[in-house]
Amino acid sequence: MKGLFIVRLRFNKRELEGEFNKWYSNIHLADMIKVERMKAARRFSSEVSDLKYLALYEFDSVEDMLKSRESPERKAALSDFARWTVHIDKIERYWLELIESESSGKIKDSEMLFLASSNSRDLEGVKSFRGVESKLVYKAISTDPGGLPSNVVILHIPSHMRGEALRIIDEISKREGVKYGLYSFISSLIRNSA
Repeated sequence: MKGLFIVRLRFNKRELEGEFNKWYSNIHLADMIKVERMKAARRFSSEVSDLKYLALYEFDSVEDMLKSRESPERKAALSDFARWTVHIDKIERYWLELIESESSGKIKDSEMLFLASSNSRDLEGVKSFRGVESKLVYKAISTDPGGLPSNVVILHIPSHMRGEALRIIDEISKREGVKYGLYSFISSLIRNSA
C-alpha cells in the first residue's frame, strides 16, 4: 500500500513567518523531493487549526517511505530545517499507510480536511461524507511524538462545500483526542517519473 509522511506544525515568530514560508515552499520542498523514492511533496496552511501548516510527502509504498527515513537527502534537508526549529513550538509527524481510498488514491492540490483520531468510530461519519473530490483513509505506522492518533482521514473538499467542512470541524472538535484542520493548498513539487 502507499505511504504518506505528514508534518503538521505551528510557527511562533510572526515577523519571520513570511521568510519561513518562502524558504519552505521554494527550498525545503525542493530538497525533500530529492529524497529517493519520494513521489510528491505538498504544502498547505489553515486558519482553523492550532497547527497552521501541513506538509504531505507521498511514496508508492510504505517500505519506500520507511527506507527514506535514513536517506542522505532527507538528512541534508532536515539539517537545513533545524535552523527554524527554535521558532516552532509544536510539531507532529505521522508515517501512514493508505488503507482505503475513493478516487485514484492520490493527494490533490486543493483544499483538504485533515482529521485524526485513535478511535476509528470518531471518523466513521466523516468517511461516509458525500460530494468530496477524494477520500483517503490511513493507518499510522509510527508517530512523533508517540501517542498521536492512529487513524487519519483526508478529504479533498470542493470550494462550494467549505461551509459543510467547517460544520464537521465544529462537531468533531468537541471530541477528546481528535486532531483536525481545514487546509488550503500552498505549493507542490511532483517528481518526474521519466
